[in-house]
Amino acid sequence: ALALTKSKGNYMNIDKEVLMNRWKEISQVAMKKWDSISEKDLEKVKGNAASLVALVQEKFGVSREEATKKVEELM
Repeated sequence: ALALTKSKGNYMNIDKEVLMNRWKEISQVAMKKWDSISEKDLEKVKGNAASLVALVQEKFGVSREEATKKVEELM
């Protein structure tokens, strides 16, 4: 099962159901933690794991793996 979490383009480490169910709470934490991410940015993401990782990757100029770690830390 560990090998699956490493596959390209996969965000299996991020529990998508938790992200969707707790999106309002998680997005509030994200805005407090990351000044460079706005409410408008998060409205576009709407709880989508891949979109959130891409947003973090773009805003911070980090790799997809690093962005995924940052998102996991929110949860």
